[in-house]
Amino acid sequence: PRGLETRQVTRVLSPNATEAFLRAAVASGAEEALVFASEVARSHPSERIRLASFAARAARLAVDDEDALWREGELCGSRMVAAVARQRREALAPA
Repeated sequence: PRGLETRQVTRVLSPNATEAFLRAAVASGAEEALVFASEVARSHPSERIRLASFAARAARLAVDDEDALWREGELCGSRMVAAVARQRREALAPA
């Protein structure tokens, strides 16, 4: 069983709509959306969608919490997410 039967994302046709829906869901603040976004950040096959999950969740946080989230991004196993996370953390650091 794959895809809908197992409730797993197995491939991405186009990340554009997925990113938009993910960001909208996280912005709603619904607990299920936040849990789903955390799962996406850990295991989605698209690095771009994983990054969108981190960015959407970070937009809702205070600076200290945002830094912790981006630290998680640095360690998530995605080179793309880690690179952006490092940049975001550097931008958050006091001058």
